[in-house]
Amino acid sequence: MNPLTREVRFLAQPDFETPADANGNNVYDITFTATDSANNTVTQNVTITVANVANGFRVRRGASGLTAPIYAAGLPDGSGRVAIVMRGGVISVLKPAAGAFEVADLLNTSSQVDTTGEKGLLSIAFSPNFVEDRTFYIHFNPTSGNVTEIGLSPAWSLV
Repeated sequence: MNPLTREVRFLAQPDFETPADANGNNVYDITFTATDSANNTVTQNVTITVANVANGFRVRRGASGLTAPIYAAGLPDGSGRVAIVMRGGVISVLKPAAGAFEVADLLNTSSQVDTTGEKGLLSIAFSPNFVEDRTFYIHFNPTSGNVTEIGLSPAWSLV
């Protein structure tokens, strides 16, 4: 354990097929002890279980020909669609199963986004109630100043 970051890390990455724990069952028992300046001591036992990673994980191309895609987020509506944020100010909706984009963009703010340097439309987050309220938030740099803003969807006109 790193006492500054409080991160717990294995010295060597655990291997599910070849467990290195005492019982050979991929369960690692760790005991933390903390002592204060008055010499009071507290002990906490923690168990870390290493799970198997499924074989056959694959990555395939979902779309190509995009202009500066910078962020992707699944739409929380059960459709399997993905919002693709492009730095230039456009958010398009990809239907991965079809390998195609919807005809209309979710949002086009290209005239309102500063793309100099590393600026631009940077990300999107959806409301927990997106299905009902259609609210989302964007992180961007407006052309109106040298700032970073978080925009709320009702302030934007959806295309």
